[in-house]
Amino acid sequence: MAFNVIVLSAIAFLSIVVARKIRGGKTSFVDAFFPLILLHLGNAENLYWSWQLTQVVPTVLTCVILLVLVSDPLLTNLPYTIMGGITLVLLPLSGSHALIFAPVIALWFSFLAVRHWRDVKNQQRWVSTFLVISALIAIALTGLHFITYHRPDWRPPDPTVPAALETAIKFLSLGLGPAVRDSWILPIIITIAVFGGATAVAFIAFFRSAEYEKLRAFGILLFFGNFILLALATGWSRATAIETVYGVYPLRYVTMAIPGFLAAFFLWELYGSTKVKVAILSGLMGIMCFLLPANTNHGLAWLYWFSDRDVSFEKDLLSGKPASVLAEQYRDLLLHYREPDEIAEYMRMLRDADIGIFSHMVKDDVDLDEILTSDLTSDLFDTGDLEAPDDSLIVSYEIHYNIPQASEVYLVWGVNNWQLAPESLRPQWTEINDNVMYTAMPSVGDMFTAKLRVPAGTRIDYGFLIAQKRGFYNRIWATPADWDWNGDQGYQAVVLEDSVTELHPPLSFSGYLFSINFGRQILLAIVVLFFIAVVFEFRNKLNNLYHPVGQHILVTEDR
Repeated sequence: MAFNVIVLSAIAFLSIVVARKIRGGKTSFVDAFFPLILLHLGNAENLYWSWQLTQVVPTVLTCVILLVLVSDPLLTNLPYTIMGGITLVLLPLSGSHALIFAPVIALWFSFLAVRHWRDVKNQQRWVSTFLVISALIAIALTGLHFITYHRPDWRPPDPTVPAALETAIKFLSLGLGPAVRDSWILPIIITIAVFGGATAVAFIAFFRSAEYEKLRAFGILLFFGNFILLALATGWSRATAIETVYGVYPLRYVTMAIPGFLAAFFLWELYGSTKVKVAILSGLMGIMCFLLPANTNHGLAWLYWFSDRDVSFEKDLLSGKPASVLAEQYRDLLLHYREPDEIAEYMRMLRDADIGIFSHMVKDDVDLDEILTSDLTSDLFDTGDLEAPDDSLIVSYEIHYNIPQASEVYLVWGVNNWQLAPESLRPQWTEINDNVMYTAMPSVGDMFTAKLRVPAGTRIDYGFLIAQKRGFYNRIWATPADWDWNGDQGYQAVVLEDSVTELHPPLSFSGYLFSINFGRQILLAIVVLFFIAVVFEFRNKLNNLYHPVGQHILVTEDR
């Protein structure tokens, strides 16, 4: 955990140093963009979960490559050269989303090495040799990765091309933080404007500038293009999983998407006209400040979900619940991708080995183990029997869902791994769509309720489909219905007796922003300003490109 925070903080600090360097030693308030985008609590999964080292290290290494390309585009400065060469070798060793940068960066470093070899004396050519060796090692390690690669058996089916492109575009905008997951439209527009504009000014600079800046612009463009390739690869490989397994982009992808925004920042800083780049970079920093409360809320919701569930799990374990019940009830917390029977067996192994709190778990009894797999539940749901058992065996589970900004809420649910409940037990206003039950939840004020009736010991899996209240801005820009899947975990409950649960979903980005007309006006105004700035920037650049300013002699009259 501490390592992740330290290295991301180091990247934020070094980014400020590099931005100051390319301005000639001046620091700007817009440099606050770097810690805002790298260290907000929306990155909680990467900041606080030690396992996320696997996601943080590749991102840090790609950011180091970017900073080297910006600071020393010719790789003639010894510290930058050594840092760049070592980082290049580490790229294919740190994960697929760093490995994808290795071949192109290796070729670019090799080109710079050959150029350096040609321009310097013999005693200085060891720098070129070092770069070429680093590039060859990186390419060899990349090839070795694919030689030994085996496609996982559990990988979901390949998505359609439109689904992959949609997932890729969402990945690009995810760098602004997890708050964008609640309403993708504006973040995608902003991302396309910032990235497209940065690419355009860099291309113009490439054709207009002297060799030094030409090489810097081309190197950063190569990095930027590689990042777009990463987004496309992510879209193709993760679209189906995000749709069918997670339901929403997990928080861990936020950090992976940040290098694109850092590259765009430096391109605007280097090649944008003074007024326009101030507007663009100030806008980026302002957007991150604006999203900070919502991003923080998403991160805290993730953190508190685990801590609250941990406390509940420990309480139930110490109260004497057997492994089979705990595995069903806390599958989402423990190992959501494993079957409950397998999870229960793992817990018994921990108990028998006297590991931690599991050493206090009660010994299993055959009767206790079969509470959730009794003939009653099996006959009712596995064999398709639609007759409800005796009412004395039925328990109720009442859900109260408090969400002020919603006009309608549907409970989307299933029983015992998303099977259909018998028709006689389904609440009124329940419809079947894609073999899943949708139950309209009547409301009293801001509270939406649903009462489910199931046999004792039944597991209920559920989530919520939410329609936002209709206001003026919804009429000119419709906000799509939201899904609440409890982050990417989903909601689950094993119902043993009559019970009521009250849920207060965390304030979402749409709740924070779009339920307030003033907030939406601000964000729409920012988008308009972005497009105006980009249009003026292109007009000025193109005018200067095709109509270079000549030299003018000021003639004054002697008096």
